[in-house]
Amino acid sequence: MNDEAEEARRRTSERIAEVRARFAAGLTERVNALSALAMRAGGADRAAAAEAFGGLRLGLHNLAGGAPTLGLPALGRAAATLEKRLIAARCPDGGLDAETAASLARDVAGLPSTIG
Repeated sequence: MNDEAEEARRRTSERIAEVRARFAAGLTERVNALSALAMRAGGADRAAAAEAFGGLRLGLHNLAGGAPTLGLPALGRAAATLEKRLIAARCPDGGLDAETAASLARDVAGLPSTIG
């Protein structure tokens, strides 16, 4: 392999490492926001609950897809599992029941533990 190709690979690896570090640094804040959405999805204001459900589903979906791209497959799998649970638990009014919301909020808060 020539020096130019080696240098290009090195730069690419460095960029990926930088993006992964930024992603990991912001994960706690992101997960806290998703956990709060889970709690709101089980709230008494059912219109707000349905809106929170949508935001939570999108956030989990984005984590499920983005994390493996950054070399965090366990996080991606965990987020995908939570997204499936969320969808399966959706109430007819678009939100969640309070017990399910609390359980999902706890599990979402635990997502950073999947990063080794």
